[in-house]
Amino acid sequence: MRGLKGKDGVCMEELNQEEMKQELLVLTESRSHVYSVLSHFFETEITEEYARDFASTFDFECTSPELNTTFSRMRECLTDCDEHEIEELAVVFDRVFFGMGPRTAHKAFPYESVYTSVGGRMNQEAWTQVKLIFAAAGFEKNSSFKEPEDHIAVELAFMAEICNQITDAINADEVDTAETLIARQKQFMDEHILNWIKPFYADVQKATNEQGFYSLLMIATYLFIELDQEILLELIN
Repeated sequence: MRGLKGKDGVCMEELNQEEMKQELLVLTESRSHVYSVLSHFFETEITEEYARDFASTFDFECTSPELNTTFSRMRECLTDCDEHEIEELAVVFDRVFFGMGPRTAHKAFPYESVYTSVGGRMNQEAWTQVKLIFAAAGFEKNSSFKEPEDHIAVELAFMAEICNQITDAINADEVDTAETLIARQKQFMDEHILNWIKPFYADVQKATNEQGFYSLLMIATYLFIELDQEILLELIN
């Protein structure tokens, strides 16, 4: 189809397509960045260096005022953290996600299998399924991370990696590949992340008494997944 030309002889149809491409690249790179940051916070204790970097450089704005506010509060929590505060965050991390602490304390085990299997056991069907999905996508979890593949940090890292693959496909003008990858993301979101994020969210809030950095992290994760679900629906439709 022939398009209108602008004053510099540029086809307006091609310009619009190029603008849409750039917008999609910015969106996909932003999604990847957020997934990577969320994954990191669930993967390991916060270091002083990472706290400082996140507080000073993390930049994300979206259409959700609640999500924007939550990320801002997370940055405030990590601004000017001293060694003692970092140690306190590590204690909370270990107690909430690994059950290290009083036996009566609430815990939130970060594995899909725990929330989707009979008896709440680890390494069940969900674990087997995500391993197969990761292998098919050419994704491997960080070799130094010894937790199973259905850990929340790994599932979020997988979403970040697919975003990176979408970016590569867009840059190579491989539209069909990009569409296939977006569909793969949505399927993983629907069949895995959304299967357990809500009860996991509830357990994290109980375990943190709805206070502090890790409560905010869980709120941000839940809100971002809700937002990204809408984004994926729009991209597919």
